[in-house]
Amino acid sequence: MTNPVKGFKAFDPGLVCRGFQYAEGETFEQSESPELCDTGFHFCENPMDVLEYYPLVQPDGKISDFAEVEALGEVDTSGNKSATNKIKIGAKLDLKGFIKASIDFIWERVKPTGEETELATSARRAQIGSSGDGAQIGSSGD
Repeated sequence: MTNPVKGFKAFDPGLVCRGFQYAEGETFEQSESPELCDTGFHFCENPMDVLEYYPLVQPDGKISDFAEVEALGEVDTSGNKSATNKIKIGAKLDLKGFIKASIDFIWERVKPTGEETELATSARRAQIGSSGDGAQIGSSGD
């Protein structure tokens, strides 16, 4: 058994994707191996990446639906997109929940871990999201 992969999926309103009806809390499975852009249930690990494939606002003015998902089967990944042959649809996210999930995703990857890094630090040569004498982006310093 493969380790579950957590991610996010966007849908047309009503949790519909490419004509397929999904439901919160349900698991969906296909017998075929997943292949990006061909077979499988598609998702992204970074919630913001789903906006490359679904608009935030639909042409009729409705907000797209978003949900947390968990890939439970085989996974095919390339770039920022993955496909699986077994997916569990988690909690549906409203716009506020989607924004929070996006911030949480980024924060988990930039928060300090006790070791000095070039992200989220205030050392003299900090380069991003920081302050310090060598700061370069989103920061203050010399």
